[in-house]
Amino acid sequence: MTEQSAERQPIGWWLETADARIEQAFEDVFKSQSITRREWQVLEPVSRAPVPESEVLQKLVAFAGAQDAVDELRRRGCWPTARTEFRH
Repeated sequence: MTEQSAERQPIGWWLETADARIEQAFEDVFKSQSITRREWQVLEPVSRAPVPESEVLQKLVAFAGAQDAVDELRRRGCWPTARTEFRH
């Protein structure tokens, strides 16, 4: 795409382009850490303080796959338990 044609794109095109680049940057980081974006989304709230699983899932109800992410993290031994301490 030429600079002139890029300048003529509607704002929606720019938003979609920016979103795609952000998504790719996240995916690159997550892949290097062997984690998916959904797994990160379910771990993020519990990294600050103990939060019941039901509360995490309620916050992420709009995101398909939240329960699957919790199940996968638990299977891999990455879901926090009462004895787990997160290190920042």
